[in-house]
Order: sequence, then structure tokens, then C-alpha cells
Amino acid sequence: MTDATSGAAPIRRRLVLFMHGFDPRGLKLPYRIFATEIERHKARTGATGSVTSVTQPDPSRLWLKRWTAHLTEPDEPEVETTFDFLEWQDLIPRRKPFRFFRMTWAGIVTFVQMLRYGIYPKMRAYARSHVAFGVFPFAFLALYLWIMWSLVWAGYTIGRPHGGWYATLGTAIGIGLAAAFYWLTLRLDRFLYVWYSIALWDFQWRHGSRGMPGMDERLDAIGRYVEEKLRDPAFDEVVLIAVSTGAYYSVEMLAPVLARDPTLAGRTLPFLSFGSQPAITSWFGPRRRFVEGMRAIFSGVAVRWHAYAIRGDFMSAVGFDPYREGYLDPALRAVNPIIHHTLYLKRMITPATRKALGWKFLTIHLYYLMAGETGEEHDFFAILCGPRPVDDAAEEWRERAEKARGKPSRREG
Repeated sequence: MTDATSGAAPIRRRLVLFMHGFDPRGLKLPYRIFATEIERHKARTGATGSVTSVTQPDPSRLWLKRWTAHLTEPDEPEVETTFDFLEWQDLIPRRKPFRFFRMTWAGIVTFVQMLRYGIYPKMRAYARSHVAFGVFPFAFLALYLWIMWSLVWAGYTIGRPHGGWYATLGTAIGIGLAAAFYWLTLRLDRFLYVWYSIALWDFQWRHGSRGMPGMDERLDAIGRYVEEKLRDPAFDEVVLIAVSTGAYYSVEMLAPVLARDPTLAGRTLPFLSFGSQPAITSWFGPRRRFVEGMRAIFSGVAVRWHAYAIRGDFMSAVGFDPYREGYLDPALRAVNPIIHHTLYLKRMITPATRKALGWKFLTIHLYYLMAGETGEEHDFFAILCGPRPVDDAAEEWRERAEKARGKPSRREG
């Protein structure tokens, strides 16, 4: 039995290697989204299936987590898709002790480094909204510090006319109010993500410039596992997906893999990056490992890079172009170009849902992992859990979406 469109045999068993982005919670949120959204996909399409709980298949690889989806689309064979979550988020430094002082200092130092490396003009070259992603956490940090300092100063100035003891008492009350305000900022971070974004930028600067302890070792271990799975005949197809900053680490992970085996055991590896702007982290360097990975990807044909970007997702940028950075030979454009997928959120969800999202920019940033409500534009499960080869399914959805918008089909932006 073959696919009527491409002539390829239907996929029965697929392995998806999942490189998530910067999130100290690791697997928790993406798995919850997956388990919820596959039910939405089933309800909309009439598909049937199930999702297993998360397991740890190899005790020697504590960074490897797994779940499996069984999905049967109407009039199609059942497809078993195994998701291997490749965790690196446990290496994110935890800053619980004296968090305020450490995070404030991290924010100040990181902001100075962003000015030093010219990050903002480079972001502006992509979009003004992209710059907002780099500005807002530090603007909020300045506001937070001003409010807390004002509370302490107000306590002191109110008590000072009444004598030293009152000045001391007023200062202590002001410090207490400042501490209470800091506690409030932690609660607000559930939807503002100010401290989260400061930690993200700090991590990108530290790893992008000189590397974070343990990251290279983890990426090497993940790379060896990827090589092992590429040679595993049990899977009809192996796919690599990356969310947000996960694309940068995917490139670094692939660098030694492609150096050892440029053909990837004879497979074509679809690489789907969702909401990714890998250049951001590289702007703090670039590290040699990243450059080697990019050169290896674009000088060969083993990796097929599909870059997804949602208009309105200010944590990424439409039209990521690695050739702007100067470390790639422009002649490689014709060898293995990036296939761009520009998504319009308003065509994926209903107006009521869009209104309810409001300022939840991190939720918007993760809409690539969702099924959508309209059946237009994008459906994570139709692409990654269906019987069509992922490369074909992704291309079909891209062309259909562009046609529906009345735009000509483009392979490279």
C-alpha cells in the first residue's frame, strides 16, 4: 500500500526526537499540552487513539523520557508515534537562595552584555516586535527596582523627622513592603514571565558566548542516542522537532553527529523547528560548535529543515535567515534551503479563543504544539502523528495554507 499523493508507503511506526526550549519545568508543560490537544484533534477529525503516560526507558539515560501516541485517522491505518523527550532543562541553574539579589544581578549583567554584543539592532533587523522580547524583562526589572527603592526611601523619609529610631523603624517597614512587593512580582510572573525571561536571556548569553557547564556533555550524549535511533530499523521514520531555543541546541547536538556520518545512516531527517530563532543565542558568539552544525546541515541533504513561525509570536521571528550571520557560504542556499512555514494564529483558532489569550505570549509561543480549532493553517498531530511522511505532510499543509490565503507557494523566504 502506498500514499496516493507521494507514492511513499504509509508510516506505521515513527520516532519523534523532541528537543524542547528553555523551561525549568522540563517535560511537564509540553506533555500536558500534548495529552490535551490530541483530544481536540480527535474530536475535530473523527480520529481515534490513545496516549501513554511518560516513562523512563533507559535508567542509564536519565535525560530521556518517553511517551507513545496511537492514532488512527478516518480510513487510514493506525500509526504508532513514539516521542523521546531529550531533556537538558535540568542543567538550567536554579536560583532559589537569595533569588532576588542573584536574579537582579543576572539581569543587570545580561542587559549590559546584550548592549555589548549589539543584540537589539540585530533583533530589529527582523522585526520591531522581536525587539520587544529583548526589552520588556529589563524594563520591568528597572520598574521593580524603582518601586522597591521608593518604598524603602518613603519609609525612611517619613520616620526621619521624628528621630533616629523612627527613621530606622520606617526603613524597616519600607524594606518589609519592598519584600512583599517582590513576592507579588513572583505571583505576577505566572503570566508576565519577567524573571523567567531574565533567566532565559542570562542562559543564552552564558552558553552562546562560552558554553554552560555540562551542556556540551549532554548534547554529545543525546547525539550518540540520535545516531543509535537513526540506525534502528524498527522505525519507518525518525523526525527531530525543536521548540524555541531547542533549535539552537539541536544544531549544536547535530554538529558532531553529521561530522561522523554526513548521510545519517542513509535516512533523511526532517527537522521541524517551532518558534525558533537560533541566531539569537549565536549572536553572543557564535560558538564554533554551532557554526559547524549549521555548515553541516546546509552543505548536505540529510537534514530537511522546516522552520515554523507564528505572526504575533514576538519570542521568535518570521523568516530566520542564517546567511545574514556571515559564517555560511551563500552558495549553500541552493543546496539545502530552509523551508519556511509562516502561520497565522487567527486562522488556527476562533476569535473568542484569541481574545481570551490576551497577553499570554508564552501560550501563543507554544501554539505550534497544538491541534488548532479550525482545521486550517496548522495541526501538530496531523503532521507528526499521521500516516504521511512528515516531510510530505508538512509541505502539504504549508501549500494548502498559502493557497487559502491567496499567496504563491514559496520554499525559502
